[in-house]
Amino acid sequence: MLRPSTYSPTITTILERRYIEKEQKKLKPTDLGKIVNKLLTENFTDIVNVEFTAQIEDEFDQIAEGKVQWKKIIKDFYDPFAIVLEKAEKDLEHVEIKDEVSDVPCDKCGRMMVIKYGRYGKFLACPRISRM
Repeated sequence: MLRPSTYSPTITTILERRYIEKEQKKLKPTDLGKIVNKLLTENFTDIVNVEFTAQIEDEFDQIAEGKVQWKKIIKDFYDPFAIVLEKAEKDLEHVEIKDEVSDVPCDKCGRMMVIKYGRYGKFLACPRISRM
């Protein structure tokens, strides 16, 4: 869950990063968004669930009300998170996203181009070049 003040910036960010796209006044995940979501749900199960979000919002409220120190909340979250993050970073080094073959032939070698994912979305590449 998001707080109302974070809805618009969050949607803007995930649109800009091409995790979602607008289609007929609806938001839908892109292929990149699906891949990122899968990696997050597999590696950060405790963080990407509604209960965690509700708990964090409650803790933020307690900080705002002066009932708890923010440093304690951060430490209680970050110490176990750092361990999970370190493991995920090692595991994700070995993640390989398989190229999807397109129906467009390369004008240099004649092989079918492959669909790659870059910073600005999908692009076509020669399979010979993509192996270098």
